[in-house]
Amino acid sequence: MNKNTYKLINEFECCGRVMATVIMNKTTCVMPEVEYNKIIETERKFIQKNKLRRLA
Repeated sequence: MNKNTYKLINEFECCGRVMATVIMNKTTCVMPEVEYNKIIETERKFIQKNKLRRLA
């Protein structure tokens, strides 16, 4: 994974789902909030795993 930057711009409700407007690496994207949270959590786990490998 490359160093990605994420900026949460707005959250809104659409068709009963919470949606998020996100800027990812200079590109704007609208996605369900759940998907955004999955991306952030996966990236955090990846970064943490790599930090542990470097220390070993």
